[in-house]
Amino acid sequence: MLKDIKIAIKRQEKIYIRLVNGEALQGIPESLSNRVKIRQEQGVTWIPVSDIEHVSRLVALHKKDPASD
Repeated sequence: MLKDIKIAIKRQEKIYIRLVNGEALQGIPESLSNRVKIRQEQGVTWIPVSDIEHVSRLVALHKKDPASD
């Protein structure tokens, strides 16, 4: 789980986090210690690692090239 968060931070990938209380969050992780800092549309959230039940990385297969517009 922590390995996926570290990879997502390095690659600036979006992640899906399910917490032990059933709540689900999506966003781009920015840092990891004993908490995960995740940037969402609503703002920044800090999530204690102990509250995380599951993590999935959302990987884009093709990145849109802004020069192609």
